[in-house]
Amino acid sequence: MAAEFSEKSLIAVLSPLGDYLQEMVVCGSWTLFIYRNWVLKRGDRAPVRTLDVDLAVPKRIPLTSEPLEKRLADAGFKEDLKGESKPPVIHFKLPGAPYLEFVTPHKGNRDQGTREVQAGVTAQELRFLEIVLDHYREAPIPGTALRVRVTTPAAYIYQKGLSFVRRMNPDKKAKDLAYLFDLLYNLPELRADALRNFPTLVGRYPDKWYGTFLKNLGRYFPDADGEGVSMVLSQKADPYSDMIGSDRTTGAVRFRQAAYRAFADFLADLPRSR
Repeated sequence: MAAEFSEKSLIAVLSPLGDYLQEMVVCGSWTLFIYRNWVLKRGDRAPVRTLDVDLAVPKRIPLTSEPLEKRLADAGFKEDLKGESKPPVIHFKLPGAPYLEFVTPHKGNRDQGTREVQAGVTAQELRFLEIVLDHYREAPIPGTALRVRVTTPAAYIYQKGLSFVRRMNPDKKAKDLAYLFDLLYNLPELRADALRNFPTLVGRYPDKWYGTFLKNLGRYFPDADGEGVSMVLSQKADPYSDMIGSDRTTGAVRFRQAAYRAFADFLADLPRSR
């Protein structure tokens, strides 16, 4: 089982960023934790099972009062170099807390890589990440005077719906779909917000992106036996435990149907073209 981190540990890794938070947008699995706890204030039923906090940043992070690398080092973060890319991926780790990983938009025909976004700080390049940087809201960080930017529900769905098919790691691809299911099935406020804002959001980007988004989800969720449904099932996303616990004979079947309907109904509510 993956490590489970608390709200306290999330605050511990975000707070040292200080004014740099104005250049960053939380865009990974902690997005839904922040919405549940700091925006909707409804509490988090399902533990966050992730080792990292993904922060989208521009291709160049402006220098503020002190370099970001120094600020993190002074706060007790240790650098962990990953992979063989040049420059390497850097994970910034604080004991007992999820590590920070920076990501930045990738454009052009060359392969995705890693780039230095400030001296001593690297970010992985990812397709479609400009969607996240363009669309965000702010949430207060409890116990501090700081606010953190978190991607909007529409941007979260759109970016992941475009990018999950590019995942080389099957487990990470499945997790992306499980996060989308969580939003669509368990967080009706965020689903409604996404539907309201989807037409305006997709209109800011190339026409073919929207076609790709619809094709990706349609291909993975054609019915309750679709590949995407199986991936969500593999992650045992909430309310899987409740359905299995209530009836071990039909629980998995009902969960499959719920996962399929979450995506199929959302797609049906979207315009078929821009």
